[in-house]
Amino acid sequence: MESINCPICDSNNSKLYISLKDRFNITNKTFRLVKCQCSFIYLNPRPNQKEIEEFYDSKDYTPHNNSTFFYKLAQSISFKWKFKLIKKYINKKQTILDYGSGRGEFVNYIKNRFIKKIDSKIDAYEPILNNDNFDSKKDNYQIITLWHSLEHVHNLNKVIKRIKLSLIDTGYIFIAVPNIDAAERTFFKDNWVAYDAPRHLYHFNRISLNNLLNKHGLRIVRSQTIFQDTFYNVYLSIQTNNVILKVLKFIYMSLISVSTILINKNKSSSILYIICKK
Repeated sequence: MESINCPICDSNNSKLYISLKDRFNITNKTFRLVKCQCSFIYLNPRPNQKEIEEFYDSKDYTPHNNSTFFYKLAQSISFKWKFKLIKKYINKKQTILDYGSGRGEFVNYIKNRFIKKIDSKIDAYEPILNNDNFDSKKDNYQIITLWHSLEHVHNLNKVIKRIKLSLIDTGYIFIAVPNIDAAERTFFKDNWVAYDAPRHLYHFNRISLNNLLNKHGLRIVRSQTIFQDTFYNVYLSIQTNNVILKVLKFIYMSLISVSTILINKNKSSSILYIICKK
């Protein structure tokens, strides 16, 4: 385990926010989320980069347990939604990087269905599943996407700095992260699936992400709620084996959460931020 200062303000002045168990019970350890004096919430202490590997090995971890109908449906909807968004920003003969690409499903989706139409090159990089050195990549990208990747990155500032170097001056970064201000979090408390300790190292809202980006000469130009993540997180957060009860809770909590988000988009389960250089 390692202890860190706040990645945003570098302070070590923080207080306990909540104590959590690993939802897959890989170990009996209790993990601490702390809230910094700058209000950023992060895991501290945390497994180091070697120790964290065991927490991705569970067969129940969603990206590994990807054969269920619910997962496949959510993935299909998500892929179409993602591509529709980034397609607006793609010019001819440009390159795209999907950082934190997992097994490359989204990259393959674009290649198989759209790459001939957009006439662009798309690369994938996954820091957890392989040992490729991102620093050795020399391409400059028009689009760099991080779909629920940033919250897993150990060296947060190093990665943001390196991604900026790989982005052309007129390019865009798409960062999708869970939102610590999500409406459904208040229902589930420490069972909220997006806490996902210790795999999720950080918990952003718009203010904290903007503070991080400002350090690196980046700015948010647009943000968008990710409605589908609300349904997905509500479903995974419900702790019951009673199918009828689970369905009823899912409908009730989803309706309340979506109604809240329609009033205040900053209450979304996840938020997509579109970012450019200052």
